[in-house]
Parts: sequence; structure tokens; C-alpha cells
Amino acid sequence: MSDIITIRQRSPWLWSDLGYHVLGQGMEHNRRLKTLHSFTSGVIHERVEQLSLSGGGTNGGASGPGTRKRRAFLDMLLQAEDDGGNKLTHQDVQEEVDTFMFEGHDTTAAAMNWALHLLGAHPEVQRKVQQEIQEVLGESGRAITMDDLKELRYLDCVIKEALRLFPSVHFFARRLCDDIVISE
Repeated sequence: MSDIITIRQRSPWLWSDLGYHVLGQGMEHNRRLKTLHSFTSGVIHERVEQLSLSGGGTNGGASGPGTRKRRAFLDMLLQAEDDGGNKLTHQDVQEEVDTFMFEGHDTTAAAMNWALHLLGAHPEVQRKVQQEIQEVLGESGRAITMDDLKELRYLDCVIKEALRLFPSVHFFARRLCDDIVISE
């Protein structure tokens, strides 16, 4: 999907919807988009079914005072209500799920690629990261846990620096609805 969008962005003759669909790229775009939407729709329907079988609870069995369990974002969307008490429609949930599944994937992949590139370009930093991981994990050969990640402070700084140098989202487009007065 990303390759089709990139081709369209770089090809002025494909900017018009008419040209895009006549030249065939649009049909391939729509076919892939349908595949993506059917995937996320399946995820939503599967979760709705699981929630209905479990009685609608999403707290993972946590109960009692002071017990707090993180809920999945999809669960929160499925239970969200507006000020009038109306739940989100399936299409509303679908749009949100599409956004966090696919946009999050692209930005995460870009961030990982740049971080790895920078580690490869700076072997002294790579050695420090390897040493820190070795200190935290030792010779255990086990998988890294969330608690281990909290201890990997240097790696955290390396990732943040990669994001600073090569942000996944370079800018945010905004449009003002009202005039803004900046103090003189």
C-alpha cells in the first residue's frame, strides 16, 4: 500500500482521481485497501464476539480496591460513548483501528530503521548499548521483560536521539478556525 501511495505522490499525472483510476493504479489501491479494511474489520468483530461471550468485561479479571488493569485501546473504543450516551459506530471504530494499526506500523518501522542505521554508523554507541544489555540480562539468554526495558536507560536515550534526528512524523498540518492574537 505504501508503495502505491508513494508512486501517486510523486507522479503528477496520477494526482487527479480520474487519471488515477483510469491508469489502473487506483484499482490496485482499492483492492489492497479492501484487504486492509477486511483485516481490521475481522479484528473488531472477533473482539466484539469475545466481549459478548465474557459478559462485556475488559478488566482481565482484576477486581477490588486499588486494582487497576490496562485495557486494550480497541476495548476502550468499543465501550466509548459521547456526551449523549451514544456508542461509536462500527465505521468510527474501524477508522480508529485502521489508524493505529497501519500508521503506527509505518512510524515504528521507520524509527527502528533509523535507530539501527545510527547504531551501525556509531560503533562506540553500539558497544555501550551492547554492554548495557549484557549488564541487565547477563548470560541468562531469556527474553527482555518490561522491567528490563526500564533499566536500559542508555538504549532509551539512543532511541530518543534517533527520533529527534529522524522523526517519524516530520510535521503536523493544522488549520486555525479563529484568529489568534499574539501578545505584543
